Amino acid sequence: MIKKLLSACAFLLIFSLSAVAQSGTIKGKIYDKATKEPLPFASVVAESNGANKGGSQSDFDGEYTIKPLPAGEYTVKVSYVGYNDLVITGVVVSVDKITFSDLSLSKKVVETKEVEIVAYKVPLIDKGNPAVQSTVTREEIEAAPTRDVRSVAATAAGVFQKDEGDDLNIRGQRSESTDYYIDGVRIRGSKKLPQAGVEQITVVTGGVPAQYGDNTGGVISITTRGPSQEFSAGVEYVTSELFDKYGYNLGSLNFSGPIFKKKTAEGASRTILGYFITGEVQSERDPDPSAIGMYKLKDDVYEDIKLHPIIPQLNNANANAASAYGAVEKGEFLHSDAFEKVKTKNNVDQLGIRFTAKLDFQPTPTTGITFGGSFDRNDRSSFLYDRALYNFAENPQIIDEDYRVFARVTQKIASTQGGEKEKSSILKNVYFSIQGEYSKNLQRNQDKDHKKDFWNYGYAGSFKANLIWIIHSLRFSFSEIQSILMLLSVPILS
Repeated sequence: MIKKLLSACAFLLIFSLSAVAQSGTIKGKIYDKATKEPLPFASVVAESNGANKGGSQSDFDGEYTIKPLPAGEYTVKVSYVGYNDLVITGVVVSVDKITFSDLSLSKKVVETKEVEIVAYKVPLIDKGNPAVQSTVTREEIEAAPTRDVRSVAATAAGVFQKDEGDDLNIRGQRSESTDYYIDGVRIRGSKKLPQAGVEQITVVTGGVPAQYGDNTGGVISITTRGPSQEFSAGVEYVTSELFDKYGYNLGSLNFSGPIFKKKTAEGASRTILGYFITGEVQSERDPDPSAIGMYKLKDDVYEDIKLHPIIPQLNNANANAASAYGAVEKGEFLHSDAFEKVKTKNNVDQLGIRFTAKLDFQPTPTTGITFGGSFDRNDRSSFLYDRALYNFAENPQIIDEDYRVFARVTQKIASTQGGEKEKSSILKNVYFSIQGEYSKNLQRNQDKDHKKDFWNYGYAGSFKANLIWIIHSLRFSFSEIQSILMLLSVPILS
């Protein structure tokens, strides 16, 4: 029995090695607004999207702690007998960080129900942030002029990005030194996510916490959105077809809400099972247009070369046979009037499909189970400069596919929202979390027509022709060496 238990513990430990804690903490002190005296046993609740995500009660010194809380924006509600209720809105909780919020309550003057609502203010000195990091919230992400999470992270101080969508260099480190995490799972493939599915991006540029392992640069931690208390949906469509020829089109959908609710003892409803789903499709005719334009063959000239790629010509290579004729490429005789300048490159279209989903199951107030995953497929034609004029139709097709799923179980050992009997409990805000993930990255480099028939297209065809030429050259070289050796073996007569 003991061996089986140890084996199970070892399996759970290995299963959770790739996961990093993806939660934060709200901590502070509750006191009387007039006397500044601490208020013991005050009730504090943190809500996100209308759902209760955690709570606590202040101790004899008026101090409270709420954890673990998924990264996001919260509304903190405080209540105490004989005092007006207090609501703090816009409290931002970041990954691996303590958000401090001291709360002051005012006494009731008359027996009327009064609630004081105060907007949370970010402190000038953040004592709960030992690392050098910055957080980008969902509102800031939606207002950003880019949809790429790396480009959004590049707005943080100390982060450099060469071009839109490129990897990041943090404080002079190579891009390979930057680690990416999505929902606590280290990412080895695509970092693209639907914009509507991103809740928060945290950029750590210094003082990297120990749990991130052998990181030598920085950390980009991305938290995806979770289910909402009420049903919600959104749709978006963006196009540039009316203004340019780059062919940018994007459409997205997102749905969120509860699947099953349960009434609590107080009469309120608690979501037992909730979901969030979002996806987007993006197509572009030229995803990386040139600032100065590109030259291309005119369409009629290009079609003519396709039909008549070579023309007869005097073979100057054989000077002793003036009557000998050969064939040369017709492209050698083209003049400048056969080309035209365009704003978009040829045959570099791109189609991307992205999908993110999350399912939250909370059977009890102290148990939370989360399932999530994402999918990204990018189908594009790769631009090759040496094919841009004559052979752009044969640009190779590159298909990237990334799958990612994870499961997380969080169990609170001691209740943080208990009654009078639990106020004196030794264990407070104690919990454990187990998380596992599976990801797969695939890439196919092929011809659009022949697919994986390697010997019939593009690079492969050139490779086969070059290989035959190399064999003939080697045969010629061996013949030359053999002739030289035979000449050296003939005795010289004096």
